[in-house]
Amino acid sequence: MRFGVSGPFMLYIVSASELGNALVEYYRKVIRDNEQRIALLKTRGAPAGLLKGLPGEYPGIEMTRLPDGLYEEAKVDVVVAQSPLERKQSGNA
Repeated sequence: MRFGVSGPFMLYIVSASELGNALVEYYRKVIRDNEQRIALLKTRGAPAGLLKGLPGEYPGIEMTRLPDGLYEEAKVDVVVAQSPLERKQSGNA
């Protein structure tokens, strides 16, 4: 599982209807498209500054409730700690 940043998160275990499955598959398509776009830019020699300014491959989805088609089965609060590499990069080593 990849979070991208440290901090508190809520993990949901969900079941999905046909609509929910379509939403998940669309999100996976967005990720594949983003990965392919970044790979193509790298092979064409795009400057690092340009690549750094692009949104990440895994766009966050802010929501106050689960979308239609996804049904909560369970949830758990988790706190993702900074990795040693993140602490070193932020100067908090």
